Amino acid sequence: MRSGSTIYSMYGNTITTVPTPLTGEQFLTFGTEDFPPLSLLSMVDNPEILFWSENANFEVNTGLVIKGTPPMPQFAYYEPREIIDGTSIQKIEVYSSSPDAQFTVTFDGGNTWKYYSNKDWHTAQEIYEGMPGVAVRDIPPQAWQAITSSNQFQFRCYLPNTDSFANKMYIRCVE
Repeated sequence: MRSGSTIYSMYGNTITTVPTPLTGEQFLTFGTEDFPPLSLLSMVDNPEILFWSENANFEVNTGLVIKGTPPMPQFAYYEPREIIDGTSIQKIEVYSSSPDAQFTVTFDGGNTWKYYSNKDWHTAQEIYEGMPGVAVRDIPPQAWQAITSSNQFQFRCYLPNTDSFANKMYIRCVE
């Protein structure tokens, strides 16, 4: 996991720092297949969970459930993803989420957050505006091509209460 510029790994019930820059070899040496328990996550500020894949056509399937925790409401931010352009996005899917969890995506580093509704992209004006997880899956490839103006995108999920959750975001892109 990462907090700021420091990278950590779990070892038993403790966390240790990992040398940087982070490489695939370091993931194999210091990484773990276990998700850090809350007791370790709470030891660092704003932890980011990092993962690594050897797959050339990267597939991201985190397998984790993101749940709201007080204070509410809150956002869960997904790691920014590098892409060639909008034509490289093949499929994005949220396996399950609560009906009140709302997803938005940015292509400009978080200056504006967009959601897709009624066959068009809209800019979120309020924190609770977005699209449910099932709507993310239904965005057609041509809609991604029309909106993508950079080689990076990032999702966030608005979780309005402690019963809110988002489970497993799957992203498939062609490099």
